[in-house]
Amino acid sequence: MKRGSYAGALLVEQHRYFVGGGSYDWVYLIGPDGKEIGTLGDQSEPGFANRLAEVLGADP
Repeated sequence: MKRGSYAGALLVEQHRYFVGGGSYDWVYLIGPDGKEIGTLGDQSEPGFANRLAEVLGADP
């Protein structure tokens, strides 16, 4: 992110595993210190575009 509240943060997609089996690919907001700030979820979920627009400070 170049500007705004999350300047210096990265949007990354990570492949993670559920404890009981299975996996998921979610988009995360990662701060400049490498710590997770928040989760945007799966790109195919309803509402993902709205969450992304909110983080980017844009209209969906």
